[in-house]
Amino acid sequence: MRISTSFLLLAALAVASPGRAAESHIIELKNGTKIVGSIEKQEGGKVYINADLLGQVVVDATALATTETPAEAATPAPSTAATPPVVVAPSGAPGAVPKTDPNKVTWKRSLSINGSYNSAAYVQGPIPGAAGTATGLEGRSLGLSGKQQTVQINGMILRASPTEAITLTGSYGYADYEPAGKVVDNWNGEFTYTHILSPKTYVLARSTYKVDHIALIDHSFEQVAGYGFKLMDTDRTKLDVIPGISEVNESKGTRFDDKWIFSAGFLENLDFAFNERVSLQERFKYRVGVVDTDVWGINSYLGINSALSEHISLNVGLTYTYDNTLGPLSPTVASSLLAAGMAPADVAALRPAKKDQIQLTTGIEFNF
Repeated sequence: MRISTSFLLLAALAVASPGRAAESHIIELKNGTKIVGSIEKQEGGKVYINADLLGQVVVDATALATTETPAEAATPAPSTAATPPVVVAPSGAPGAVPKTDPNKVTWKRSLSINGSYNSAAYVQGPIPGAAGTATGLEGRSLGLSGKQQTVQINGMILRASPTEAITLTGSYGYADYEPAGKVVDNWNGEFTYTHILSPKTYVLARSTYKVDHIALIDHSFEQVAGYGFKLMDTDRTKLDVIPGISEVNESKGTRFDDKWIFSAGFLENLDFAFNERVSLQERFKYRVGVVDTDVWGINSYLGINSALSEHISLNVGLTYTYDNTLGPLSPTVASSLLAAGMAPADVAALRPAKKDQIQLTTGIEFNF
């Protein structure tokens, strides 16, 4: 165990402090390190020390030099030699407890849930006393607001070692507003593999699959391969840029449906810690078809993560998506218009959906 100089100096000064427990001793190691505390037990060639300031410390039994009470320590030694300075035990020195195994595999799991429900603001069934049809008028037929329900779920599983990381994420979004019906209905999953090449470089492979019924995306699959560079890597700021290539296959009512589109682009990731509890996260992705340059898109995210406790945090995020091939009529509607005699150019010009979309999300994240 590596013991800082400041802690050891405090421990040495604590000998003269009032109120010190009678069982406290000054335990000196052969390398000069001094610890104020009491020995709890000795087994398996190890000595377990309950240090007053450092907590539990474990050292090799062979590393012990002397053990003396504070009263004995206060008695001047007959020697006239100067007191030697406190020596900090380096990591790996005899008697020091090693740090965490550098080959240890770590796991991280999180689940974020956000939802709401509002009961109907107006009567949605037949309005009593209303003239008209046999059943009377209905609130929904007049466009009056009914019940509203939404849910957003995000999950993540991460397995990391010093040389590689595997991440699996997924999300589901749903919203139903009367009388409009479903206004959000989508889900997606993403698998990422990262392998470290050097302290500043790594390779990345990412597979993404999504479905969005409202945006008329029957399916969208993208396979990305990139070479990452750590431009900034400090305790507070981490900035990565990952140029790469991708293969895209989508079905959303365009002339590119079910074609494999070879694309090039880059990813950019930024993490900035304001303090131990609050951090900013920013992500950006751009891709464009190498041959079919009409196929291109942008996806960006900006969010704040605030830790409420060790296992619970609050997330607020803003996502912006631009897809150059979004917006056409669904194949069913387009076929009906063509059958009715509308010119193909006019049908192609009808783009009821927007190419870009902004989404603001909030949620509670559970880390376990």
